Amino acid sequence: MKSYTDKGRHVVEVSDLSFLYDRERFCWLGREWRHFRLKKALKTADIVIAADERAASDVHKYYRFPTEKIDLKTSPGTSAEKLEDSEPTDKAQG
Repeated sequence: MKSYTDKGRHVVEVSDLSFLYDRERFCWLGREWRHFRLKKALKTADIVIAADERAASDVHKYYRFPTEKIDLKTSPGTSAEKLEDSEPTDKAQG
């Protein structure tokens, strides 16, 4: 989890919430600490950037953060619009 301010908005970046369901990998104190930090950061967050759809749905499900304030992280230089507009190229047709 990363928390920062961008253009006056408080942004929280969530990459992984495995501490919620991987109990063998994290001790009790580690899970509680991560839960506390994320919960505190989400209280003041204007927007959440999630690494994938599962992280986005977990933030909404476990922390009741509004889905309209959650964005998915995309790779630099790509966007959903670019991917939808591009047509597949078949190199076999030549």
